[in-house]
Amino acid sequence: MATVSSSSEESGENTISKNVSLKYVLAYRSYLSKAQNKRVMKLIQEIQPEFTIFISIMRRNNVAPPGPFLGITKEYAVAHFPDKTTNVTLETPGKSKKWHPKFYKRDESRKNMLMGQWLDFVRDNHVQEGDICLLLPTKDEIRYTFMIYVLHETTHSGGGAGFQRIGPCPGSSSAKMASEIHIEEEPTTGEHVSLESDMQEISHEPLESRDSDDPFERPPYYVPCRNPLSRSQKRIVEERVRAIRSEIPICVAVMKNNNIGVAQRWMLELCSGFASVYLPTMGQTILLQCEGKTWEAKMMFHNGRRWFLNGGWPNFARGNSLRVGDMCLFELKAKESKLTMAVHIIRKEQF
Repeated sequence: MATVSSSSEESGENTISKNVSLKYVLAYRSYLSKAQNKRVMKLIQEIQPEFTIFISIMRRNNVAPPGPFLGITKEYAVAHFPDKTTNVTLETPGKSKKWHPKFYKRDESRKNMLMGQWLDFVRDNHVQEGDICLLLPTKDEIRYTFMIYVLHETTHSGGGAGFQRIGPCPGSSSAKMASEIHIEEEPTTGEHVSLESDMQEISHEPLESRDSDDPFERPPYYVPCRNPLSRSQKRIVEERVRAIRSEIPICVAVMKNNNIGVAQRWMLELCSGFASVYLPTMGQTILLQCEGKTWEAKMMFHNGRRWFLNGGWPNFARGNSLRVGDMCLFELKAKESKLTMAVHIIRKEQF
């Protein structure tokens, strides 16, 4: 059994020889050593797949929380994945549990990826950087089900070089903080909604083109899709984002009645598109910095998909005289030892 041979420098996609009996394709920028290839071929001989297997060697962005993803090459996505953004199903041998990550489909590009419950899959199966994941389509084309085999690198546990095949292992789901206040629920359909299930809330194109050479580039800022910015708001936000020059995208929020106490609520929901990638999935204290002062607030993680600022947020809002229509730009300070965000305020009179 032979395999994919090379990659095209122009497209970045795997090039497939027509004279090869193809058993697997490699993820973008993945390469197997002789030892890895031997282990992979041994497993392929055991399972005798009916379909071509997709193989990816795990990197940090594939396994590191809070928002890992698995990139799928364009040709493989066209052949075996849905033609639109939707949830798919993942299974592992010997386990009854299923995972339902969201497959994000980008038209006319190679930027296809699994997110959301991919994080749960990584945690439950103890997938680490350096491990090899083999993804095999099944005949269940209605739910787009894939069987995943994981070859763990034995050096993770201090053993010798090489890889060991995954066996059943106990799951370890992420901690979730129960809300102590009433929060209006949003209607949902289908199965469990994953951490990245609201990624469609990214409502703006980035300042740079999404057709750049980076297959997984990030937008420079996030706003909830339910609250699109006006043309003047977008212009001033982009100017301020450029001035901030943050390595991490900015989270934008436009103040409403329930954010500043007019409706006696005093809470702020952060854009889930931003929070699902960059914030922890558990409630904790967060430090808010603005104009040389620092406030403590409580960040809550609710219902597995929503992030709120509550306790301490009223003090911040009052202390900065926030009004309906003002905008807050949240800049995550990744290098701080505690969860910290610098808040840049744009008054509504500036629009």
